[in-house]
Amino acid sequence: EAMDDLVSALELSPGTVVPEIRSLKPEAQALITQGLHSRARALLSQLLDTRMPLGDKDTQGLLAVGEALVKIDTGKPSWHILLADILTTQGSCKEAEAHLQKALHLAPSSEAARGRLGLLQLKQGDALAAARDLQGLAGTDVQDLSFLLHLLKASEQQSLAQAAAQEASTLLDAGQPRQALGYCCLAVLAGGSSACHLRLRAACLAELQEFGRALGDLDRVLQEGSGDGDVPGRAEDFCSRGRLLLSLGDEVGAAGAFAQALKLAPTMAQGSLREQPGRALTARVFLHHGQHCLEEQRHAEAWAAAESGLLVDPNHSGLRRLKARVHREASLGCRLH
Repeated sequence: EAMDDLVSALELSPGTVVPEIRSLKPEAQALITQGLHSRARALLSQLLDTRMPLGDKDTQGLLAVGEALVKIDTGKPSWHILLADILTTQGSCKEAEAHLQKALHLAPSSEAARGRLGLLQLKQGDALAAARDLQGLAGTDVQDLSFLLHLLKASEQQSLAQAAAQEASTLLDAGQPRQALGYCCLAVLAGGSSACHLRLRAACLAELQEFGRALGDLDRVLQEGSGDGDVPGRAEDFCSRGRLLLSLGDEVGAAGAFAQALKLAPTMAQGSLREQPGRALTARVFLHHGQHCLEEQRHAEAWAAAESGLLVDPNHSGLRRLKARVHREASLGCRLH
């Protein structure tokens, strides 16, 4: 309630209230300015989350707070950034840019200020420049990046996601996965976690040997795309999943993923697995899994493992012997397939 009264006073008579706040002791001044900043941030986020247009009362209150904070302490970058956000929501992009330039002058390494300049570039039609400025936030402050994305129209978010994905692909092709990761993360966030962007980030993370995180992205693709009808794409996702599990030392999981791929699209999966992890290694994964199943008398699973492995390497002697042994040991006409 006291903060509401202060905001009302700032709206009515900033020329009187601002000097009074500046005359306070540093501790009291900090308490008031931080309270005003937090209140304005919370209101701005709430309005953007609900997609409600700013009413005149909200606009006046936010603007009064933002302008007052900058007047109280013009050397604080976060005050300029808040005012820039308020101005951006009102469409005053040139004024917003001026405050962002001041924030960058005060804090040259500020990803928050640089990202907001990128957002303004996007509104001017330069999606690639925007992606370059915003990708830094994807690695340092996802919450702030999400806030900024709320300031964009759906078409602007799509343009940003596309530009970020293209830049990420270029960097990956150039053998620079570390530099590509920020762009991958930006594409995922701006593109609404679409399958193509999640796959791209998974590939980037795999190159960085962050196999667990890559697996998380791929699992999201598989969970969300179960009914999309893209059978070859789904089969390739299972191939990729198996390769990641293999990198994590999970041969059983890898065998299961490879088997799923071979079941969905045999020809495509055979080609993919022969390329990576390779004919010999894929066959060995199925052989080890099949032998383990046989030891536990799980004949149907051992048979399926042998058959899957032989799809990739039809002449593998170990898999042929495994299949023959399973056939011998399966007693009394037990169905294997």
